[in-house]
Amino acid sequence: MPIYADELLVSGWGSSSMWLARQNIADMFSEMIPGSTFFKGGSSGAFTDEIAGRLGSIPLLVRVAHSKIVKSGVTRISISNCQRRANFKPFTGTLNGVQGSLSCDASGFIFTREQAGHTVFAPDEYPFISELGNFFKNGIMLLWMGKNDLSSGWSAEDVIARTDASFDFHTPVNKRCLVMGHFVDSTTPDIDRRRDAIYQVNAVHKSKYGELFVDIQQFVTSSEWWRYTGLAPTQEDLKLQARGNKPNSGSRDAGHLDDTGSGAVTAFLKDHIKALGWF
Repeated sequence: MPIYADELLVSGWGSSSMWLARQNIADMFSEMIPGSTFFKGGSSGAFTDEIAGRLGSIPLLVRVAHSKIVKSGVTRISISNCQRRANFKPFTGTLNGVQGSLSCDASGFIFTREQAGHTVFAPDEYPFISELGNFFKNGIMLLWMGKNDLSSGWSAEDVIARTDASFDFHTPVNKRCLVMGHFVDSTTPDIDRRRDAIYQVNAVHKSKYGELFVDIQQFVTSSEWWRYTGLAPTQEDLKLQARGNKPNSGSRDAGHLDDTGSGAVTAFLKDHIKALGWF
């Protein structure tokens, strides 16, 4: 295991918040670490089962139709630890020794061989080993995963477990892996299961990861939000913050930040990293 992370390999993993902030974060690391590569691993609508599978921290478990990977092209598959979704983002890796990509269509999951070859007998369940995660796991890593799970009724415990597994997948002994917390949406009622789940996940992550946890909920509901965004708060914004909700200013909709908001989060993240003394 390497002692220190490879500073030239930087990746961000998560759902829409990570995707919307991707270019801001890439530019920030490019400024701090000239020559670095930032992998934009956010995917709108992604859940933690898919994110962990793409990262490789919890490989997706695959069964092949008719117990064989065909000589070329598409093989129909099923996956036991990930649900099929319309916006599932394809990624490459290895299935039972065969290189290819995993994707899905209206009928289900698909494995597509990279190169033609012999038919491969595959009677069991096999992990799909992501090549993306193996490439970036020795570098600097950002994890902003779990918001969609919590918004859709999945358990906080599952989000915590998959995030922990993804953090542990980061191999350097001296960790340069940050866990980013979740914010409560603008329209979330004061008494609501989703709010409780977000508070629970954030509290557990903060307790476990300490200075490696970035408290986005605290940031967007504090006066610092206005200093970083440069925006003037409305009375409605201040009421939302007082309730523990994301303000409308700096948002593109109830559940997402706009470019100004994403830029503010990136600047806050940069100051957090500088405070850690990484650079």
